[in-house]
Amino acid sequence: KALVSQYGAGLLMLDDALRKGQDLGLWISPAPVAPFWQIGYHALFYTDLYLCADERAFRPWPGHEPSWPRLGDPAVAAHPPELASLLEYTAALRSSLTTRLSALDPDSPAGFEWIPFNRGELFIYTLRHLQHHTGQLAERVRHAGGPPVSWVGLDLESEV
Repeated sequence: KALVSQYGAGLLMLDDALRKGQDLGLWISPAPVAPFWQIGYHALFYTDLYLCADERAFRPWPGHEPSWPRLGDPAVAAHPPELASLLEYTAALRSSLTTRLSALDPDSPAGFEWIPFNRGELFIYTLRHLQHHTGQLAERVRHAGGPPVSWVGLDLESEV
């Protein structure tokens, strides 16, 4: 339940950052590493991927473009996804947390050949990754004069 709540809280914070960035006109703003929307998509994509048993079990979000998750990729699509699409992705991930996390054994191998630690550590690694990129977006929102991204300590609604 703790992992479900914390993943859900992280996704709620990302949702808030995405909404505030869009409201401030940051969605396609250029940045040294990647546009605002792409950082959000990257965080969602890897959260989704690492909540699968392995790479074969992963199905990208509908409308996915291969360049979107790779930060700094010069082939990033000229037409980014709409905010509504990423909010739907966020909601879909939140609604699947209990089922997905309960199906994965923390003591088992990570399931991805490039990950050198077990599934339990991958859970923590993925939470850190989600919050790292949410923090990047929150900083961009604040730098643009926007309100702070809301802190979410628990997501009790994801604990179905």
